[in-house]
Amino acid sequence: MNVFEFVIILVIAVLAFQLWETKIKHKKTVTEDAEDGKLQSQLTDLESRIEVLERIVTDSQYDLNRQFKDLEDDDKGTV
Repeated sequence: MNVFEFVIILVIAVLAFQLWETKIKHKKTVTEDAEDGKLQSQLTDLESRIEVLERIVTDSQYDLNRQFKDLEDDDKGTV
């Protein structure tokens, strides 16, 4: 094996390693992007649920209904 063949084999090996490394990085990026999208979707769902809960709790009718329920529970406890 002469020097020219050795250099060609070395260049091919380095290029193959860089290609493999790029493939690994790309796969990691795609996985992270998918996970980020999933987390963003969950966050959006949770925000909408919190908005609904805030609307229910701040509704004046909710407080009135809760007071009626508390009175009914007190009456059932004394009977």
